[in-house]
Amino acid sequence: MEFTINQVSKKSALISPSRYMIINAIMILVVLTFVSRLWYLQVKKGPYYYNISENNRIAPIEIPAPRGQIYDRNGIALIKNSEQYDLVVIPQFVTNLDETLNHLSSILGIDRSSLQRNLKNRRRTRIFAPITLRHNLTLHQRNLIEDMKFYLPGVDIIARPGRNYPRNSSGHLLGYLGEIDQNSLTRLNQSSTKNKKYFPGDLVGKYGLERRWEEYLSGDRGHTYTIVDVHGKKVKEQEYSINFKVSPAKPGNDLILNIDSELQNEASKAFKGRMGAIVVLDPTNGSILTLLSEPSFDPSLFQGTMHWDQWRALNQNPFTPLLDKTSGAVFPPGSIYKLLVAAAALEEKTIIPSDTVKCLGSFRYGKDTYRCHKRSGHGVLNLLEALRDSCDVYFYETGLKLGVDRIAHYARAFGFGSPVGVELNMERPGLVPSSDWYRLSHKKAWPPGETPNLAIGQGFNLQTPIQMATFIAAIANEGTIWKPRVVKKIISKKGEVLLDNEPKLLKEINIVSTKTYVTLKEAMRLVVEDKKGTGRNARVENHSVGGKTGTAQVVSLSKYQDDQDSISQKWREHAIFAAMSPIENPEIVVLVYSQNDKFGGGGSSSAPVAQKIIKKYYELKKSRSDQSEALN
Repeated sequence: MEFTINQVSKKSALISPSRYMIINAIMILVVLTFVSRLWYLQVKKGPYYYNISENNRIAPIEIPAPRGQIYDRNGIALIKNSEQYDLVVIPQFVTNLDETLNHLSSILGIDRSSLQRNLKNRRRTRIFAPITLRHNLTLHQRNLIEDMKFYLPGVDIIARPGRNYPRNSSGHLLGYLGEIDQNSLTRLNQSSTKNKKYFPGDLVGKYGLERRWEEYLSGDRGHTYTIVDVHGKKVKEQEYSINFKVSPAKPGNDLILNIDSELQNEASKAFKGRMGAIVVLDPTNGSILTLLSEPSFDPSLFQGTMHWDQWRALNQNPFTPLLDKTSGAVFPPGSIYKLLVAAAALEEKTIIPSDTVKCLGSFRYGKDTYRCHKRSGHGVLNLLEALRDSCDVYFYETGLKLGVDRIAHYARAFGFGSPVGVELNMERPGLVPSSDWYRLSHKKAWPPGETPNLAIGQGFNLQTPIQMATFIAAIANEGTIWKPRVVKKIISKKGEVLLDNEPKLLKEINIVSTKTYVTLKEAMRLVVEDKKGTGRNARVENHSVGGKTGTAQVVSLSKYQDDQDSISQKWREHAIFAAMSPIENPEIVVLVYSQNDKFGGGGSSSAPVAQKIIKKYYELKKSRSDQSEALN
């Protein structure tokens, strides 16, 4: 069909003027809408969107903050800051990521998958932000990277604040730094009371004081700024002339400890070659003067990237170097528990100090025979003599007179079976056996045959070294249990005291009389000062020392009595010695727990260690007093 020009003209003429007006009105309305929206965005909201665009254009660059330092009670630095060098990659400048990772893997001898995993886990939103591939490079690794830098665009070495851990330090006390994991990242960002934020790849405290006081020790990172283009790439400095204000990093706060580093070093030397724990307390306020767990580990291993063989050696060691044994390991308290049984028996009037028992080297109860550590027997002994000689037979009989539940009552009163609240690493509560506990755990009544072993600190009895030291401190100060404290105060870099960790009273023991404490302290004096005492090796010239020896069996070793060399070390007995000095007004309490001791028993092996610590304490006290007088 064909249309003529006249026909088209006729159709056009059919559009009425009113339709033209409607179309024009719609067009005008659309234009007005666009104009008004443009006015709103550019004039009304202009400053708002300008700020957003500026924030997108100006990107912050982080400045790491040094951590606070840790000092002992005398101002000696236990740990210092140092620079560590990290391998980083800046995605903006990398030309071929796969080739770069391959080169780095070959140069450093590092598994490529490890580098790839770090790249993925630590990636930031800004492509100019460095991603840490490896922490704490060695000097050799740094030299290799510097030599190959021309072939590694986008790869750099960045200096960051790190830690300089002394090699003879206690890893369990100071702890170590490690890369933050996802759980810690969430926890710290949620719990921090300060305006600080943690990011993937950050180093944080993972153990000991570093972890426990992370919030105070970590500083606030600073910032400088740079210009980025629309793609988020960093613009070269010569392309802009803006001088940005730098917000400097704020260092963390310093910890001042109650630890005496010179006493700690003496304890470490005296305990060399042994495993177990040493705790030294001030019984007047709970200050921890020394805290040692052996075997230990080098904290600096964790600051970099640990080799698999190093981790396996630590993790598979049967004597658990990664465990803080002062609070996280439980052991039988051995014969120092006889002091508690003696206190309970005196207060319950089941014995008086003059009561005697005849020790013939063994004790028969029912069908069982319980042997004394002195197979020939001690003869007739009263309470003081039984404690002096650590006679087992005396306490077999005394324990049976008391019964398991009365012993448990006094044990709990002295803090056994509950954490004492030392704020450091994991603390286990220990175990105080009772008839109720046995019924719940074994589904039957307490067997009376377990009571004799319980009375000499064996059997189900399990306590931590920090609990044992706190028990001796409570005897020393006659009934007060102070919370053991590692940290004395926390100070800012400006000298402000942010936390003053003053002595905290946990409890007063009101079920034991002063008369009983006097008796116990006299018995402890005899242990060390009397020529028949089992702890004579702890004597310190010109200073009174009271103590209690102990030996705790791991398994029955009666058949090896005359062949100690054939016993595997893991089955050897634990050697224990607890001491206080001076007896008249104790200033220091020492607990030495030598695990699976290969040198001897509590009197022959652990008592000499305590003697060296106490002697050093008095030497330091005198020299510091002389220095103070000289200055005045």
